Parts: sequence; C-alpha cells; structure tokens
Amino acid sequence: MSKIISLMLHTNNRRKLFSNLSIVFSSVCVLHCMMTPFLILLLPALSEFFSETIELILVMAIVPLSLTGFLPNWIRHKNYFLLLLFISGLAIVILSQLYIHAPHDSLTMQSGIADNSTYLKSILMFIGAMILAFSVFKNNKHTHVCSHKH
Repeated sequence: MSKIISLMLHTNNRRKLFSNLSIVFSSVCVLHCMMTPFLILLLPALSEFFSETIELILVMAIVPLSLTGFLPNWIRHKNYFLLLLFISGLAIVILSQLYIHAPHDSLTMQSGIADNSTYLKSILMFIGAMILAFSVFKNNKHTHVCSHKH
C-alpha cells in the first residue's frame, strides 16, 4: 500500500489528473441525481439510460478516483477537516447506494408513484457527491496555497 501511495506522490501531473477526474465524476454524479427524475418524467424513452446500473457505475468510478485524487495531496498537508468532509461524503454516497433501494423502473416513475426511498436516495447521493467534489477541490486549492508540510 505504501508503494502505491509513494508512486502516486512522485508525479504532480498524475495527482492533478486524478483530482480533476474526481471532481468531474462527482459533478457528473450530481448532474445525474438532479436530472434523472425530470428526464424520466419528460422523456420516457430515456428512462432505461438513467437506471440503477448507471448509478452503480458512477459510484464505482467515483470511489477510486476520489481516493486517488484526494489522498496523495492530503498526505502532504494533513488538513483533518478536509479529511472528515471527504470521509463523510464518501460514506454518504456508498451507504445510500448500498442500503437505500429506490425503484428506478419507468412504470413506477411515470405513474407518479415514488416512495420516500426514491427521494431520500436522490437527496443523499446529491449531498454526498457535492461533499466529495467540494473536499477534493478544497484539498487541491490548499495544496496550491500551502508551501510547507504540516
């Protein structure tokens, strides 16, 4: 594990790339969470594209990219508040994906029958992705303004 982290620390460009990818994927997740209910209602033909499978793929991409984008910079500066934010966002995204099962099928959404778990999952995924994107962004910004290790 330490060899992996030391390899990631060697290239500044690689750290920037993973950090930027983490922010992009978290932002895509936020857009997905915001657009899905509207697109399912307005465009029933696209409802299968916004399925739970796509959501799972996004989460599976966000977790490793966020870790790779956040940890190398955090190890250099050790801002514990940003670590707490990052872990909170990651936990919210993962736990809402694993434990809240919302119906994503087009018949349920078109008929207007959406239980509270649908709304809860969307809200939690949105909040978690926003926290992740914010913490990675602030961690990168902290790296650029901080000239010494803590």
